[in-house]
Amino acid sequence: MRTVPLGEAKNKLSALVDETKATHDTLYWLSKPGIRESIAETEQEYATGTTIDGEGLRAEFGLPSR
Repeated sequence: MRTVPLGEAKNKLSALVDETKATHDTLYWLSKPGIRESIAETEQEYATGTTIDGEGLRAEFGLPSR
């Protein structure tokens, strides 16, 4: 068995925790029905410039401008 310095062990543990959380987040979103299609549609809108900015959203929903 190899001895690992405490600092190195903490760093590795933190990285594993971060990776596990990222995996859980990915699985959560991919389990939502229609999310892949929604992402593809959004990417297409962004690519063609048919997105709306914050001011446009505020106007659409009757919110005050900034």
